[in-house]
Amino acid sequence: MPLPDFSSMTPQGTPGMSTDNFAANQIKQREGVQSAATQQMGRAQTQFTHEDMPQLISGIAASGQHYGTAGGKALGNAKRHYQDSQFGILSGATRALDELTMQQAYAASGLII
Repeated sequence: MPLPDFSSMTPQGTPGMSTDNFAANQIKQREGVQSAATQQMGRAQTQFTHEDMPQLISGIAASGQHYGTAGGKALGNAKRHYQDSQFGILSGATRALDELTMQQAYAASGLII
Protein backbone atom coordinates (compact mmCIF):
# COMPACT_ATOMS: atom_id res chain seq x y z
CA MET A 1 0.00 0.00 0.00
CA PRO A 2 1.50 3.34 -0.99
CA LEU A 3 2.20 5.87 1.72
CA PRO A 4 0.15 9.07 1.72
CA ASP A 5 1.80 12.26 0.53
CA PHE A 6 1.22 14.51 3.53
CA SER A 7 2.77 17.50 1.80
CA SER A 8 -0.13 17.75 -0.66
CA MET A 9 -2.77 17.88 2.07
CA THR A 10 -2.02 21.32 3.47
CA PRO A 11 -1.29 24.69 1.89
CA GLN A 12 2.35 25.44 1.12
CA GLY A 13 4.32 27.65 3.52
CA THR A 14 2.20 26.97 6.60
CA PRO A 15 3.16 25.42 9.93
CA GLY A 16 0.77 22.58 9.06
CA MET A 17 2.78 21.84 5.94
CA SER A 18 5.96 21.62 7.98
CA THR A 19 4.28 19.24 10.41
CA ASP A 20 2.96 17.09 7.57
CA ASN A 21 6.38 16.93 5.93
CA PHE A 22 7.92 16.02 9.27
CA ALA A 23 5.35 13.21 9.67
CA ALA A 24 6.12 11.88 6.20
CA ASN A 25 9.86 11.88 6.98
CA GLN A 26 9.19 10.07 10.25
CA ILE A 27 7.39 7.28 8.38
CA LYS A 28 10.41 6.77 6.14
CA GLN A 29 12.78 6.83 9.12
CA ARG A 30 10.64 4.22 10.90
CA GLU A 31 10.86 1.96 7.88
CA GLY A 32 14.63 2.39 7.85
CA VAL A 33 14.98 1.50 11.53
CA GLN A 34 12.78 -1.57 11.17
CA SER A 35 14.61 -2.71 8.05
CA ALA A 36 18.03 -2.26 9.66
CA ALA A 37 16.96 -4.20 12.76
CA THR A 38 15.64 -7.05 10.63
CA GLN A 39 18.87 -7.19 8.64
CA GLN A 40 21.03 -7.18 11.78
CA MET A 41 18.99 -9.97 13.36
CA GLY A 42 19.26 -12.04 10.18
CA ARG A 43 23.02 -11.56 10.02
CA ALA A 44 23.40 -12.48 13.68
CA GLN A 45 21.32 -15.62 13.22
CA THR A 46 23.24 -16.64 10.11
CA GLN A 47 26.58 -16.17 11.84
CA PHE A 48 25.41 -18.08 14.90
CA THR A 49 23.98 -21.08 13.02
CA HIS A 50 26.55 -21.33 10.22
CA GLU A 51 29.77 -20.23 11.93
CA ASP A 52 29.71 -19.94 15.70
CA MET A 53 27.88 -23.12 16.69
CA PRO A 54 29.63 -25.47 14.21
CA GLN A 55 33.03 -24.16 15.32
CA LEU A 56 32.09 -24.47 18.97
CA ILE A 57 30.76 -28.00 18.57
CA SER A 58 33.87 -28.99 16.61
CA GLY A 59 36.11 -27.56 19.32
CA ILE A 60 34.16 -29.33 22.05
CA ALA A 61 34.37 -32.65 20.21
CA ALA A 62 38.09 -32.20 19.52
CA SER A 63 38.75 -31.63 23.20
CA GLY A 64 36.77 -34.71 24.18
CA GLN A 65 34.14 -32.76 26.09
CA HIS A 66 31.15 -33.60 23.90
CA TYR A 67 29.47 -35.54 26.70
CA GLY A 68 31.12 -33.68 29.54
CA THR A 69 29.85 -30.77 31.58
CA ALA A 70 32.24 -28.27 30.00
CA GLY A 71 30.70 -28.85 26.57
CA GLY A 72 27.17 -28.30 27.86
CA LYS A 73 28.19 -25.11 29.63
CA ALA A 74 29.92 -23.79 26.51
CA LEU A 75 26.86 -24.46 24.36
CA GLY A 76 24.59 -22.85 26.94
CA ASN A 77 26.80 -19.77 27.11
CA ALA A 78 26.89 -19.47 23.32
CA LYS A 79 23.10 -19.63 23.12
CA ARG A 80 22.77 -17.05 25.89
CA HIS A 81 25.17 -14.68 24.14
CA TYR A 82 23.22 -15.09 20.90
CA GLN A 83 19.93 -14.33 22.65
CA ASP A 84 21.54 -11.32 24.36
CA SER A 85 22.66 -9.97 20.99
CA GLN A 86 19.16 -10.42 19.55
CA PHE A 87 17.71 -8.58 22.55
CA GLY A 88 20.25 -5.79 22.11
CA ILE A 89 19.26 -5.34 18.47
CA LEU A 90 15.56 -5.27 19.34
CA SER A 91 15.95 -2.90 22.26
CA GLY A 92 18.07 -0.51 20.18
CA ALA A 93 15.45 -0.48 17.44
CA THR A 94 12.69 0.02 20.00
CA ARG A 95 14.51 3.01 21.51
CA ALA A 96 14.96 4.54 18.05
CA LEU A 97 11.28 4.02 17.22
CA ASP A 98 10.24 5.49 20.57
CA GLU A 99 12.37 8.55 19.87
CA LEU A 100 10.71 8.98 16.48
CA THR A 101 7.28 8.66 18.08
CA MET A 102 8.18 11.30 20.66
CA GLN A 103 9.44 13.67 17.95
CA GLN A 104 6.27 13.15 15.95
CA ALA A 105 4.14 13.91 19.01
CA TYR A 106 6.13 17.10 19.61
CA ALA A 107 5.71 18.10 15.96
CA ALA A 108 1.99 17.45 16.06
CA SER A 109 1.62 19.59 19.17
CA GLY A 110 3.63 22.41 17.57
CA LEU A 111 6.79 22.13 19.67
CA ILE A 112 8.86 21.21 16.61
CA ILE A 113 8.25 23.04 13.34
